[in-house]
Amino acid sequence: MSFVTNEADGVIVLRDIAGQVTKIQCSDVTREQHLPQSMMRAGLANTLSADEFTDLIDYLVSLKGYEE
Repeated sequence: MSFVTNEADGVIVLRDIAGQVTKIQCSDVTREQHLPQSMMRAGLANTLSADEFTDLIDYLVSLKGYEE
């Protein structure tokens, strides 16, 4: 399973669960499927302290512009 990490200038950047990055042309996409829920397992955030959860969110936000 892969998920889109960026889409610009006709190129889609995909990342799989192992972190492997693949770039494909938008024109090569024949089918797109959206997950009805997050890939994060249910309840995972409940195991984190408030500070840990805040740190996680800050880290994820910092990745927003990340592209390989």
